[in-house]
Amino acid sequence: MDYSSHSPLDITAQLFYYFRHSKGTDLWGLSLLYCGMGQQPLLPVDEAGGPVRQDMGFFDSRASRFFIDDVSGVQRDLSPYLTEVRGLPGPRHLNDVSALGDGGARFVPGLEDVAITLHGLFDNAAGSGPDAVLGPLRTHASPVDFEYGPEGAGAGDVKYYGTCWVVSYELRSRVGSLVEWSAVLQVDGTVQRGTF
Repeated sequence: MDYSSHSPLDITAQLFYYFRHSKGTDLWGLSLLYCGMGQQPLLPVDEAGGPVRQDMGFFDSRASRFFIDDVSGVQRDLSPYLTEVRGLPGPRHLNDVSALGDGGARFVPGLEDVAITLHGLFDNAAGSGPDAVLGPLRTHASPVDFEYGPEGAGAGDVKYYGTCWVVSYELRSRVGSLVEWSAVLQVDGTVQRGTF
């Protein structure tokens, strides 16, 4: 079918219909359909018109690592006990400096206020388990170092790090379930980004 006389709105409607009624997310088929409508390809193609393989930087969460120092300053790996890490790198506060004559809102950067939430499975392993590490940190008198590697902890992997306080550490027992725990860590200062 010749789509050269169709408006961009008609082409968009056709693409939407195709995407809505296709089984799964067939982006290559969508790209070919778009090319057939006289448009540029949505995905890169080689000289023969075939798809160019692109290695995406996707990672399974099982590779993620979270480390925190205990009260003695020894770095502990909580990853084997964790089921969720949330909050990093976190938000930053923007101060509103809008004035009467401004055409829109204006801001200047303020302080970072980052809280990290951890969820995991209870383990009382002496020295290295989450209860042995986080329990004493809840009443510790100074902040401790943490490191989070969303893609792992290999050489060159991205990490977010800083110092934090353990604000809360809570255990949860339910009938028919494993004992779980959750913790909230308040970052002291700013979150840094680097590599392992």
